[in-house]
Amino acid sequence: MSDFNKKERLAYLKEKISKLDTTLSPLMEMAAFLGVKFDFSLDSLDYLELILMKISPDFNLPEHSGLYEDSWIYLGETYRRVLKGKWSIADDEDYYKESHDGLPMVTDFDPYNSELFPMIIIDVFMDRKTPQLMRQQVEQYLGMTKP
Repeated sequence: MSDFNKKERLAYLKEKISKLDTTLSPLMEMAAFLGVKFDFSLDSLDYLELILMKISPDFNLPEHSGLYEDSWIYLGETYRRVLKGKWSIADDEDYYKESHDGLPMVTDFDPYNSELFPMIIIDVFMDRKTPQLMRQQVEQYLGMTKP
């Protein structure tokens, strides 16, 4: 992946994050309808899971096209804020191979160079529907989960 594409992708992501109210409109509309407040806390991830389980969207359908992006951006921004990390783009083709190369990720939150890929976590959650999966991904880095 060229450096230009990485910069372009990060710029797009930062623009989306800077306009969260409009960027996340489909998700925020659902949250408002259900009386849920998304405040980028760990508790709010449980509500995100609840919404996704309740509607069980097929992200390939036009009516849910914006919800996938809304969901992973919200998830990633929550991770970034809680862990005090930063957004990055996976850009090492040899290391990330085809599955992760070019994906947005949250990095720089621990001394071990750990990475969280919000898109992949959303995909895993939609496949497994494991309660508190999104929260557990953060808690393991905060030392809040039991071994």
